[in-house]
Amino acid sequence: WSSDVCSSDLAVRLNQQGTVIINVTIDASGNLISAGVISSVNGNLDKAALNAVYSACPFSHGLGESISMNVPVNFYLN
Repeated sequence: WSSDVCSSDLAVRLNQQGTVIINVTIDASGNLISAGVISSVNGNLDKAALNAVYSACPFSHGLGESISMNVPVNFYLN
């Protein structure tokens, strides 16, 4: 599971881009149990990455048990 999200207006003005890695734990039903930044770019993009993960849940993974995984969230300027 990976997500490419558009940078916020502030990130664009500040020319910020990069990949934030979020560690997520999802229960058997796809509900988000926890999410935390494990590889940071900066506070603005870290917050946007966490918001993207929260917005993507519930996330059905079909494994029938809780799982933890690292999710890369990419921010890039065109």
